[in-house]
Amino acid sequence: MRLEKKQKVNSVISDSAGCLSVFGILSIIEECITELLGSMELDDISVREKYNAVWVFVKTRFKRVKSIPWNASYTAECRITKVRNSAVMLDVYIRDESDETAVFGRTEICALDIATGRILKVSSLGMDKDDAEDALCDIKYTRFRCDTMETADEVRVKYSNVDFAMHTNNKEYVRFILDTYSVDDLISRPVQEMEIMYKEQSYEGDILTVKKGSDNGRDVFEIMCGDRTVIKSEIIR
Repeated sequence: MRLEKKQKVNSVISDSAGCLSVFGILSIIEECITELLGSMELDDISVREKYNAVWVFVKTRFKRVKSIPWNASYTAECRITKVRNSAVMLDVYIRDESDETAVFGRTEICALDIATGRILKVSSLGMDKDDAEDALCDIKYTRFRCDTMETADEVRVKYSNVDFAMHTNNKEYVRFILDTYSVDDLISRPVQEMEIMYKEQSYEGDILTVKKGSDNGRDVFEIMCGDRTVIKSEIIR
């Protein structure tokens, strides 16, 4: 299954340099995945009504090849590239007005039973291996760690951070991470590659500690709720 859509880089997904932002890239990825699942009647609203379940992101990695300026058109293509027993992998490919690659990414999702919190078999939602197509890109998840990390910020999860599933939306963690940089930091050295691993959920009212370190030319993050690791992330600039 696949989805293709054409839009423009609007002000909501632009950064301080006047180009498609990191937050915008993650927004496009999320929206493409949501719309593709919606075309299969497997979006969050549908699976909640039919199966009392919700999709959650497990991990995402993207690489930016070139920038797309504000008000420029782009084409985003999303396809299911792998269906496993309990997870689905989707690729998103963003091309600029010249039809050249600007961003490519890969996301893994799974479905949780709302009542028990257990991971469901994908087949129980009516999805199988026949829904998968050839991969759009060659991108692999990495294993990253940093032995020395310091607290960079502390945030409280508020109403605007919470999504339909009543937990902190996956993009909001990206916002928390990016806020540990200055404007000059990200204009002088923009984010070229990012990976996010979603380990646990957080909820309205939770106080999150954002820890940050550097290792081998990359920045490594860990967001914690008390003694629980909620997400881990790597940024290459």
